[in-house]
Amino acid sequence: MGKNLVTVVVAALVVGGAIWFGFRFFAPDGASDTDATRRSSTPAAPADVPEIHAADISAIELTTSYPGYFDDKAECGKAGACQIRIRVDRALAAERVLSIGKGDEAKETTSRAKLSPEQFASLSDVVAANGAVKHWPEGMAMAVSNSSVRIEYGGSKSRTVPSNVDEKASAYLPMIEAFKQLDRELNWSASK
Repeated sequence: MGKNLVTVVVAALVVGGAIWFGFRFFAPDGASDTDATRRSSTPAAPADVPEIHAADISAIELTTSYPGYFDDKAECGKAGACQIRIRVDRALAAERVLSIGKGDEAKETTSRAKLSPEQFASLSDVVAANGAVKHWPEGMAMAVSNSSVRIEYGGSKSRTVPSNVDEKASAYLPMIEAFKQLDRELNWSASK
């Protein structure tokens, strides 16, 4: 009986030690004393995203294939795809490149226009105030997107904010709509 008692006590100690070891080192976050002493209770602050001020913006460029941008559904629908790139700058120059179709079959049209200082200021205000622009970390990339807004500011800095835009993209849509409105207002002429 003495040997059996020693065997039972040793087995209980081994099992108890294994449970203690497993709980201490393999328990979920916050359950282990060792983990709690190694980690800070304060979460790490998010990366600082420098603010872009409208007055510092020197150029803005939208590239989008979002179907809601295009009014002429028949032309884009026949070709299968449309993409537009509109670039405006503080010198009040605007360039629009419209691509209709895909691959070798794509037809590209380039147009230019002049915008007013008020139009550039209005677009700059919309972009600088946009939540997607304000919170997009520098250098962050997105694997799939149908739109991007590139902002040049502060001399030689730039920020590109991509998005996979649809009608529910509430943060991004105000920029798309501001470009669409400007696109309608400008007097475009075909480049030679």
